[in-house]
Amino acid sequence: MKIAPLKSIECALLHDHFAPVDGRDLLDIVTKAVQKSGIAPQVSRIPTSDEHVHVLAGNYHILVSQNRSPLAADGFVGCLSLPITNMMLPDASARVSRHRANTFVTVGKGALPGAQSNAFLNEIMGDKFSFTEWADAERAMKLCYAISRAIMKAGKVSCVHWCASDYLVSPEFFAEVEYGPSMTPLYVRPYLFSSVGHLRSGVPVGMVGNGAQYLIGRPVVFNQAKVDLDWMITRVANFVDMCHLRGSVIPDGDSLGADPNEVITVAHVAPTQDQPLGCYELTAQRVAQFGIDGPQVR
Repeated sequence: MKIAPLKSIECALLHDHFAPVDGRDLLDIVTKAVQKSGIAPQVSRIPTSDEHVHVLAGNYHILVSQNRSPLAADGFVGCLSLPITNMMLPDASARVSRHRANTFVTVGKGALPGAQSNAFLNEIMGDKFSFTEWADAERAMKLCYAISRAIMKAGKVSCVHWCASDYLVSPEFFAEVEYGPSMTPLYVRPYLFSSVGHLRSGVPVGMVGNGAQYLIGRPVVFNQAKVDLDWMITRVANFVDMCHLRGSVIPDGDSLGADPNEVITVAHVAPTQDQPLGCYELTAQRVAQFGIDGPQVR
């Protein structure tokens, strides 16, 4: 399945103090994750400092850098202002402000580290340096997650930034995703909105699934409806997972639902100047659980 081009998969682990994993142990973490993924039986190490690990594995290059300085604050401006961040991690701003070190995990495509920054090579190689197919991106995302998760077990982490979806989450949420039905709740970050200007029980709520473009090619928009937030977030994840299960996006005009009393219609919205990728639009047509029988407030 085609996806929006993604240059690399990145995950940042924030630490209150710099306490790096031993370089040999870090190399072991990366090697075992690569072998378990089936990407390659072994890795080829690229020389770097003792606190970093940079390897080639199959058609990927993997860099894990342990940095004794905080990440720039402007990298968190977008995610810190989101309602979902405040709901899930009320002290997110404090955690970001107090971090003094970070571990940054990058999985890139192509066996030429640094080539993505070369304008000439990018021009002649095009998408060979980007993830453009879901199967390829999924393998890299799972590898990035496995490495990050193993590093978390080896040291204390205050919060995690999954960069592709700009999702700032707690270590607990990051760990729990591994045991869910899919990784979509991490890969797709909910951007929640309401025409009444605030989010609370009983008011219309809508959602944009940021990061879905790297899973199914376009963002997902769930039109406003008077439903629970958790229900809407789950249904967006269900839609993405169903597309992956069937190997293609659910067709325009079709519907999905957890049971006969639930009908959510799917619309394929063409690209526009404001929305260059277009989107997949979901609308709650009938949801008995919330007394919905017909389109809701747009």
